[in-house]
Amino acid sequence: MADILIIPGYGATSESNWFPWLAREVEKQGRSALVFNPPSPTIPRLDDWLNDLKIDIDQLIDEPIIIGHSLGCVAAMHAVQKYELTAKKLILVAPPYSSMGIGVLENFFKNQINFHQVSELSGQVIIIGSEDDWIVPLDHVQEYGKQLKTKPLVYPANGHFMSLSFPEIMPLLFN
Repeated sequence: MADILIIPGYGATSESNWFPWLAREVEKQGRSALVFNPPSPTIPRLDDWLNDLKIDIDQLIDEPIIIGHSLGCVAAMHAVQKYELTAKKLILVAPPYSSMGIGVLENFFKNQINFHQVSELSGQVIIIGSEDDWIVPLDHVQEYGKQLKTKPLVYPANGHFMSLSFPEIMPLLFN
């Protein structure tokens, strides 16, 4: 059973960005992480993602840590809501609040997220953004902060968090 589920965003796979690095770092601490491999990452369909996510969710411990990146944040919240998944922590890294005019993403935003339910099912919600994110504007991160009643952590220069490592996330996981 895995302690952590990492959900990549639009166009990404389980081998993209910092996701494999984080899985290795978690294993060094005697824990385990699953990195979701989205079906059709460049033509994402929420229903397909949720169906495939259920397979990974069934492999998690009770009250896992769920981490979403970009569009993966939206998928994570929908999964928590749909499957009534109780998470120890829900960590949202660069979450978009809308499709930002990208037509292929609109189906992720068609159904309203019940923020109260997501908050109730998540022991702690952590939202992370960057001042220089060229994909998801900081006001999207701040809007999630309002909706989920938590103050986002804002970094000055992490862009869209697409580097091969993300050491800033480590202290947020197990304390």
